[in-house]
Amino acid sequence: MILLANVVARVIATLVLICTIVVVQPVGHALAADVSSGTSSNLDQYRALYDYSLPPGKSPADIVGMGIAGSNDHVYVWFDDGTVSSGTSSNLDQYRALYGYSLPPGKSPADIVGMGIAGSNDHVYVWFE
Repeated sequence: MILLANVVARVIATLVLICTIVVVQPVGHALAADVSSGTSSNLDQYRALYDYSLPPGKSPADIVGMGIAGSNDHVYVWFDDGTVSSGTSSNLDQYRALYGYSLPPGKSPADIVGMGIAGSNDHVYVWFE
């Protein structure tokens, strides 16, 4: 268990942190909420809070995981209905609208406790309960 915690901590420390706060207002085609960029101990060291928009029909409560691909800086967002989008930190479906994803046998989106994208090879890692 300690080894898994260390692995999770290292993956998180290597990713740009995205911090979802609250839904604040409608913007454009979807709801908007806040994002910041920082370090593992200072979540807005690099960029203070700014708005992000979600795909149509989605809210921050629907998100089960997020990550930024090292190869192209696209932000991937996985939702609890089995869909994923690709965009920027401020427009979560700018590059690709919602499409489906599959899970390992016996797992559901509700089982996800964390996700990350490895910067070296874009492999997506998912931790389940």
